[in-house]
Amino acid sequence: MQPLIVQMPRVHMAGTEALHHAHLEVSDHGVALFLSPDAPLPLLDIDGTPVALRAFIHDLSAALDAAADDARLQADASIRPPKDPDAEPAQAGRS
Repeated sequence: MQPLIVQMPRVHMAGTEALHHAHLEVSDHGVALFLSPDAPLPLLDIDGTPVALRAFIHDLSAALDAAADDARLQADASIRPPKDPDAEPAQAGRS
């Protein structure tokens, strides 16, 4: 299998401000993270079968979806005032 290259968004190493033009290479051995297009070796190499990597991506996608849902809920909560449990319900047609 010819490695498939997936460009990464902005990548930096913890403790530095330097941004890298990183990419992932996916092949039959797993996934490798390279910090530059001409890096001779990956910074991180994850071995795994296609089935194991697919499960990893599924779990990562689910975690990102959960984080997005949580962020939406927090944004909604900050926009709406909290409900007063002692308030009387509004009645239609009355002023």
